[in-house]
Amino acid sequence: MDLDAARTLAEHHLDRHGLTARGWTFAYNRRKTACGICNYADQRIELSRHHAQLNDEPVVLDTILHEIAHALAGLQGPPPVLIVEIPLNGLLKALFERHRRSPAQ
Repeated sequence: MDLDAARTLAEHHLDRHGLTARGWTFAYNRRKTACGICNYADQRIELSRHHAQLNDEPVVLDTILHEIAHALAGLQGPPPVLIVEIPLNGLLKALFERHRRSPAQ
């Protein structure tokens, strides 16, 4: 997915779920071990640039909504963990490795 389109999608859903009004923002990171992160301390949803570029809109949207769910759940009280990382499954790891070895398109 195009990174600008993914950012627009994320910001739309942050706003739609009332998080923008509460100070939440969106950012990309360069992580290869997590598709997305909900950073409660900084009130920021982060998405792996690699994950966004390797996948199509439905997969990226699923990750964005997953992280938004963490943010919304955290509004109910302090979260037990500030940053949640979910390890990539074998298929996504293989895709990342293949993408890393292939020339840029």
